[in-house]
Amino acid sequence: MATVKITELPEITTLQANTANTVLVGVDLPSSLTGKYTLTTIARELYSNNSLAVGNNFTVLPNVVGQFTGTSTNYVQLNLQNRSANGSGDVVVTADTGDDDDYYVNMGIAGSTYNFPGYTFAKPLDGYLVAQGSNTTPSAIGGNLVIGTTTVGKNITFTQGSFDESGRVAQFQYNTGFKLLKHPLIFADGTSQNTAVDYPTINSRITAHAASANSVINTRISANVATLRGEITNNIATQNTFTQAAFNKANSALANASGTFAGDLDVTGNVNIGYSMHIHKPDMPGNGIFLLITGSEGGSFGDPSNPGYTIQTVSPDNVGNRIVAESYANVASGYAAFIARRGRGTAGNPLPVQSGDVIARFAGNGYGTTKFSQFGDGRIEVHASGNHTDTSKPTKIVFYTTEINSNSATQIAEFTGNTAAFAGYVNAQKGFVANPRVPAGDQTAITIDY
Repeated sequence: MATVKITELPEITTLQANTANTVLVGVDLPSSLTGKYTLTTIARELYSNNSLAVGNNFTVLPNVVGQFTGTSTNYVQLNLQNRSANGSGDVVVTADTGDDDDYYVNMGIAGSTYNFPGYTFAKPLDGYLVAQGSNTTPSAIGGNLVIGTTTVGKNITFTQGSFDESGRVAQFQYNTGFKLLKHPLIFADGTSQNTAVDYPTINSRITAHAASANSVINTRISANVATLRGEITNNIATQNTFTQAAFNKANSALANASGTFAGDLDVTGNVNIGYSMHIHKPDMPGNGIFLLITGSEGGSFGDPSNPGYTIQTVSPDNVGNRIVAESYANVASGYAAFIARRGRGTAGNPLPVQSGDVIARFAGNGYGTTKFSQFGDGRIEVHASGNHTDTSKPTKIVFYTTEINSNSATQIAEFTGNTAAFAGYVNAQKGFVANPRVPAGDQTAITIDY
């Protein structure tokens, strides 16, 4: 075996460490084996069981697999550069279940001609920081990006256009909220706003405009009322003249006598009734009272099999039917009212209504193929929600509607005491307005107090 002195060997000034072309001689102490190995073996095995430490400073964090340390009066940098203009340079950290598609966070910068299909959120030379959850199951956990500070009393600041303090544009301020450091605030529709809504000023302007409008309206109402009063006075005088003439003619014909008319009585003028008028309809069940006022030769009159019909009005063809109650009074109780009363028993011996009794009903009834419905296709009913006494009369209001392709009205809503219950959906067509005097478009937030 030839003897070679290392000091006599030629000096190698350049090593191709990632090839197998350079052979070294070494001794493996655990196995006492002397042999040759390549620089590729060194490059592969050097840090396979040890952390990578570049620099001469000690490790400052636990569980470190690589640390780069240095000392500089300005800054220490770790640079990653992709020299391909169409690529990007990225630092990627994956979770234990992460791979090239799922569960990683990526910080990088796009190249100068970057145009990678499917990743066009970043334009050429744009930097980015993104988190990726599950590609196949977006609803799975993970994929959120958390940016913040865990130090009490500190803020999160956004900056643009400068490395110094003048570039600050917004802050999430500790225990306070979001603060916009530059203005205006620009919305998606292109509108902008420089300051928050000045509610006192807006309210003052609305109040002033409302007062002005009320003044104009009151003036016009007063003028219209004066005109209306004059027309009413003239009409009353005219009607009195007609009424007196009709009375004189009827009084002369009847000679103030009572009697029964077996046939029809046609009156072309007005009829003045001093107290009441009862119209007897013998074919009604129970010989009830039925008053029919009609302006048409046709019309669907009350079904004689239903004893509930007592008054019916029919308008002429192609004319709406209006029942109007007017009241003119200077006292609080001088209003017009439509009142339905219900009791058990008889008129001579009334008894209290009981829980579940229908006290009143307002119904809308549309004509079908051959007839009207008996009880109404849509209706509002007042029910007794408990047995009535003189000191306790609990009631509830119930709403019924009929669905498409149905002939049966079903309950849709119920209002009892201080409770409202809905059997179907409640679809709000407009947004809530927090302050009635502030236009809805000027609202920036609402509060719903439960």
